[in-house]
Amino acid sequence: MAFPGAARWDGSVTTPPHWTPFHRDEDGELLGYLATDEQGTTPLTLFGYPLATASDEPAAAEVLRRQGLAVLAEAWWLAEPGGGGFRVQILSATPDAVLVARADFGFVSHDSERRRLAVPAGDRLRPYR
Repeated sequence: MAFPGAARWDGSVTTPPHWTPFHRDEDGELLGYLATDEQGTTPLTLFGYPLATASDEPAAAEVLRRQGLAVLAEAWWLAEPGGGGFRVQILSATPDAVLVARADFGFVSHDSERRRLAVPAGDRLRPYR
């Protein structure tokens, strides 16, 4: 079933060049990215949200093993340009886009508004608190 704004991944990757893909050893599943700079290595979600502060690479990799995919099932906040925003649920995440659905009261319906965000999503998508 296709949704308005749903992404079809064509294999092209638009992630920043300093993001290193991190895959699960057992099956090769992409868990997120490791971004290394002068402060250390930061574990990032599939759409670029930092899961922890910069540390050494083995610690950042462990964060991705434990949380990389699990955080996708949590509630997120989509900030609107110009202010405001709303609660969303992630429907899918690929290397080039993340598809979210509006989740008013924590519920996603067949007619919930959907948005496709290019990766990296920047500060528009963050955990719902």
